[in-house]
Amino acid sequence: MTSNDNIMTTTNPDNYRHVVSYNQICEDYKSNKDSWIQSLKDQGYKAAHPNDGWVDREKNTVQFVYPHFNLCPQIGDKIMLGWHSESNNITAEVISIQEKGITHRYIEYGFIQHELTKVNNY
Repeated sequence: MTSNDNIMTTTNPDNYRHVVSYNQICEDYKSNKDSWIQSLKDQGYKAAHPNDGWVDREKNTVQFVYPHFNLCPQIGDKIMLGWHSESNNITAEVISIQEKGITHRYIEYGFIQHELTKVNNY
């Protein structure tokens, strides 16, 4: 038996329950994340990105390298920095948009942090 994402495999029937449990955990995670994203969109957020190394907390800038979703926010739009499974997400407002780079072009969004917030945390 192999998991839906092909990460976990077993040929021992005694271990099938582990694969079934793993599949359920993955499905629950995706469902919760999808619900969180829809909740953000319903509240007017234009993008969400993990609050990780692509967020410069000293300069208050972010590059949407692997966003949870990106609806091309403009100045004045709300964005969320964090994860659906965390409670210390950052609500922010876009205050600048700059195209950067010479050989590799990217967009850097400047933001003003509003608050650490819990937005329908699942």
